[in-house]
Amino acid sequence: MPTLATDELELLTFDLAATTARSKRHGSPREGASLAVATELRGKPVRDAVAALAGGMFPEKLEQVFLQTFPAQAELGRSIDSLPMRAAWNLVSICLTARSSGQCLPRCGIHEAEVWFRGGLQAATAWLSAQIPAEGMWQAEQLLNGIQLDSEFRALLPYILEEHGPGSRASVMKDPATASSRAAKREGGVFYTPADVADYMVEHARTLYSGDFLTAKSLDPACGTGVFFLAMLRAAIRQHAAADGFSRLDYITSCLHGLDVSGHALDAAAFVLLQECLSELPARSLSPLAAWKLIRRNLVEADALRVDSKRTSTEFFENPLPHLAPKPFTNWRSFGE
Repeated sequence: MPTLATDELELLTFDLAATTARSKRHGSPREGASLAVATELRGKPVRDAVAALAGGMFPEKLEQVFLQTFPAQAELGRSIDSLPMRAAWNLVSICLTARSSGQCLPRCGIHEAEVWFRGGLQAATAWLSAQIPAEGMWQAEQLLNGIQLDSEFRALLPYILEEHGPGSRASVMKDPATASSRAAKREGGVFYTPADVADYMVEHARTLYSGDFLTAKSLDPACGTGVFFLAMLRAAIRQHAAADGFSRLDYITSCLHGLDVSGHALDAAAFVLLQECLSELPARSLSPLAAWKLIRRNLVEADALRVDSKRTSTEFFENPLPHLAPKPFTNWRSFGE
């Protein structure tokens, strides 16, 4: 059975035929534990930490400071009211990434994590973490200190970072307060694919593809927080096997492209993918922020159902696809009208 692993972060075992491996697939439903329940249990302290940060965030310079770290001018113009939540989610993601990296203390603070994320540059013009009052910062850090960053948490990370929170039929029956999240998901068509389903679909597509899979550019038109990107990366690692020279960062930044209506989801997807290539950054003298930006530039906030078929991919991506969409899908726009 092939096993995929990184220096610091384990990529989960994958075998389409091995039902015994199901217990290891934390990103998939399994006997006695649904994906929604597992995500809710492991994600609650993360959501509580985000709420603690967003609730007291200083609004005066928030947009200016946010844009200095996370360039998203056009996106923010459409969602400025949600900026405190988006900034809080990104700060929590920075902290989780730093604590998972092996390069920071397991319980490093949010500001220390931001220093690490920027490459140790203490002389930043403005800190996003400085926009949080001390009480909110302390509360969020205490919540994050209770998280065990094990293989289950890492496998669930794309689902934990989904912004709406619990919203399944079961969650509403258990807690009617989650009905608003369920309604938001239904309205936005938000559905996060289990990891085993994504792996199966990617593996099937790979067997049908006649070209070089390791250089094939792919587009996920509703990428969310990156479940299919992780499946693509796992497939690329399986195909490459133990041969030298394969770079996860190069593969991610060269081959994986995505659209989504949520800027937050795109930020989260970049953090999810960043965790998979952290071990490559020191040899390249890249800060985590620089690597995050390389990944994020391939992820564009747009509604794939309303993309003008006359626009070329160079208008969306700095590292463009050969074609934004194949001809049979050029009338997708009409389905959204």
